[in-house]
Amino acid sequence: MLAQDAVLHDRYRIVAFAGLTRTARSYDAIDGRFGTHVHIRECERSKPRPFREAFVREARILNGCQHVAMPVVTDAFAAGEAFYLVERKIPAEPMSSLLERDRKPFAPILVLPWLDAILDLLEYLHGLRTPVIVANISPGSIEMSARGNVFVTDFSMALEGPGKSLAWTYPYAPIEQMEGREIDVRADLYAFAASAYELLLGQRPLSPHEREQTKGGVEFNPFDQLSRVISKPLASEITRLEAGKRMSPAVIC
Repeated sequence: MLAQDAVLHDRYRIVAFAGLTRTARSYDAIDGRFGTHVHIRECERSKPRPFREAFVREARILNGCQHVAMPVVTDAFAAGEAFYLVERKIPAEPMSSLLERDRKPFAPILVLPWLDAILDLLEYLHGLRTPVIVANISPGSIEMSARGNVFVTDFSMALEGPGKSLAWTYPYAPIEQMEGREIDVRADLYAFAASAYELLLGQRPLSPHEREQTKGGVEFNPFDQLSRVISKPLASEITRLEAGKRMSPAVIC
């Protein structure tokens, strides 16, 4: 683990430890060349091969894709016993933190533009020659800047084309991902719908297993709950996404 004020690569001064994902540690740092704040991710060479491969894949995806709702990679290098990825630091806060702090759902008039931006990102990623599957859409991986722009910030589980993800985020992943089976772009649509449900209603969605357990009792019906706060056509479209069906970009606008 890097110490505070350590200088990495003769350029980056570590300010603070920022967190831990399945593949890497994260740090806030200052770029000594430009004096700007950056976000550095560190993957140790000693990590199991699947984690190292996931880190390299994430670097390749972030470097090869360009979208306003994605992190911007500015540098990548190996130093000592680890690999490093440097991203531009944008002051933002996870939606999960905002929900927990305010203890109430967001107003639909605020949420709908956010959902539109995330759908635009997914349309771009899924439309690439080799589709990119984020495999980790959740209120925790969606961050909002002070200006109200949203970003998907965690690509540590991303895939290039259909495959098995390294892990999953409860309760937003579909049953196939939770059970370690192969997923495709529909996994992102399911996670998007589950996240939209929480942002609009302020309630954690039921996991696929929890939904199975409701059968025989009062069945969980997201459409009934969503249609209380947004239009029925839009509630219907978000509900359809849980089945992996595409939404027309015009629906939210």
